[in-house]
Order: sequence, then structure tokens, then C-alpha cells
Amino acid sequence: DLDFVKSHCAYGERLVRPAEGINKEVCEKCKAGTYNDKMDATTCKSCTVGYYSLSGQINCYPCPAGQYAKNAGSSSCKQCDPGFYSESGWPTCKRCPAGTIAPSKGAPKCNPCPAGTFELVTECVKCDPGTYSGAKSRFCNLCPAGTYSKAGASICTKCPAGKTSKQGSATCS
Repeated sequence: DLDFVKSHCAYGERLVRPAEGINKEVCEKCKAGTYNDKMDATTCKSCTVGYYSLSGQINCYPCPAGQYAKNAGSSSCKQCDPGFYSESGWPTCKRCPAGTIAPSKGAPKCNPCPAGTFELVTECVKCDPGTYSGAKSRFCNLCPAGTYSKAGASICTKCPAGKTSKQGSATCS
């Protein structure tokens, strides 16, 4: 009868029981998406949603801002689509709030559209002549009668004395 020899496995590894006829346990690295933070453990734990790991890790890491991992046991993170963002460790991405944009993949935050523009999913678009907007707008407003504006205006300008305009005008006459 052979004596049984036990290995000592490091963190990030798991102890694998020998096959019949083999008298020594072996250590195996934890697979990507799992981790082990105990010595001589026989199993590796799955990373939780929003976290990932490479093989042989002692813990999981949060996905960086702009990325996500929606499934437990992830070995990598995916980038948020344009128009969406995420904070570190989030399991999903969220749509940017109204009046803000994330123009490219993997955005860690949404940027506000400046005054004189409006948000159109992934870009801030200049207001047309005869319209205006404040910052973080989803649309441009028509200039009231008696005022006018050029493209990209944040306010409407009052017509000069003796001139007038209809609502939404780019000029006074």
C-alpha cells in the first residue's frame, strides 16, 4: 500500500484529488472567471457580476468604468456601447441621462451637451437658426416672436427698434 502524499496549493489554485492509482494530489490554477483566496482549497469560487478574473487569481477585480460583466464567472469585461456608460464594478451599462452623451464605446461617464446644442443619442447637435437651448437639452426651443437667433444659439436676441419677427425666426425685418 502506497503512502498518500498531500500537496500544498497556493492561493489562486485548487487541490485536485488524484485519480485511482496515483498517490499524490496535484494543484491546478483556478480558471479565468474564478478565484481562490484560501490555501489547499478543493474548489475555486466564481466572480460575481460586475467583476472578472484571469486564471490563477486570489480575487476578482471590478470591471473598470465604461465596461461591464453581466454574468457571474466572467473572464473579461465588455465595453459599454455609445450612448451608455458604467461605473466601476457595474454588471450592466446605463443609458446616458437626457441632455448628455457618451460618443464612443467604453465611456466611463456621460458629457453634458453645451448650451446652443441638443442631445441626439451619441452627439450634441447645433440648434438651427431661429431656435435656442440651454445646457443639457434634449431639444431646441423656438425663439419667441420679436426675437431671432443664429445657429447654435443659447439665447434669442431681441429685434432692433422698428423691426420684428415671427416665432422661430433667424432674422428680423
